[in-house]
Amino acid sequence: MSLLPLTLTPPEGSTAVVVGGGSVAERKVRALLAGGLQVWVVAPAITPGLQARVAAGRVRWLARSYTPGDLAQAWLACAATDARAVNRAVAAEARERGIWVNVVDCPTEGTVRFPAVHRAGDVVVAVSTLEGRPRRAQAVRDRIAAIFPLVVGEI
Repeated sequence: MSLLPLTLTPPEGSTAVVVGGGSVAERKVRALLAGGLQVWVVAPAITPGLQARVAAGRVRWLARSYTPGDLAQAWLACAATDARAVNRAVAAEARERGIWVNVVDCPTEGTVRFPAVHRAGDVVVAVSTLEGRPRRAQAVRDRIAAIFPLVVGEI
């Protein structure tokens, strides 16, 4: 397997749909908001952090389980539930609609992966692995972030 590293610029007003309301879904929502996307979360229950974003008007919450058709307005989707069958169904709908999709419990089933990211000013460092091993990518990102002020100072 190989990856094509990209930096995406979502069209203005693009929507991401995150299916799932747990801590992994919350991390995906944070990344999507940082990328300038409008975010909808589809889940019967959500974390307090997601509840705060909903209350602040940053996230739209559909307080129910996923149903086919939920990705109709999506530019990007994330299948972030703890139910394999639901994540598989989200991935299938995304593929049918030609939508980028991240599948948290089976990265090879998706079309996009979220790298471990470090931001400093206008510089963004992203680290990913071929095997979809997020902890390894995070460790490398953290090592880069530790030396980052020194490197940026030399540029």
